[in-house]
Amino acid sequence: MSDDAFFDVDGTLHGGDLFGHYLLHLARTRPLRLALTWPLVVTALLSYLLRPHGRRSLGFLLWTLTVGLSEAALQRGTQRCLRAFWMRGERHPAVWAALERHLARGDRVWLISGSPECLLRGLYPRFDDDPRVRIIGSRMAPFFGGQVLAMRCISLEKARQLDLRAQREVTFRVGYSDSAQDMPLLMRCRRAYKVKRAGRITRWR
Repeated sequence: MSDDAFFDVDGTLHGGDLFGHYLLHLARTRPLRLALTWPLVVTALLSYLLRPHGRRSLGFLLWTLTVGLSEAALQRGTQRCLRAFWMRGERHPAVWAALERHLARGDRVWLISGSPECLLRGLYPRFDDDPRVRIIGSRMAPFFGGQVLAMRCISLEKARQLDLRAQREVTFRVGYSDSAQDMPLLMRCRRAYKVKRAGRITRWR
């Protein structure tokens, strides 16, 4: 019998923050652009520090780092970023072993993350062709010559996006996350596991 299993991604399947890595990659690889737009970047950083969980503040920072870039340049930069992140090799073996057990059991596995969905699919392309795995993440969208966040998939928004995608209220047999921000989803799990910094798995409750 199949069940639903929830996995967070950043800090759970792998160490580090994929979206944060992407923003830093944009900043590091375009120093001239950064120098020319530094007043906007500083304003965006201050806005983000004041409202770190807001969609607009992080979206404004994303826009300052992507405005004026062509689609081809964005794609090249994204691929370089994903290769660099993958080469860091901070995947958590115990969590991946749990995920593989759920897949072998025939469970539906939901990967739900605050990182943009396009980055998640680019990092883990094997899941795109696997009907047992559903990926939900934040959404980026074009806006005035750059990219912004159309939807930021964190906390309560994760639960809302899950129900919209599934067209029902989903409950889980088990869930894995490193963050208490995922409590809206972890409260739907019959068993909830906390993933610590080194990838060690313990019980939330």
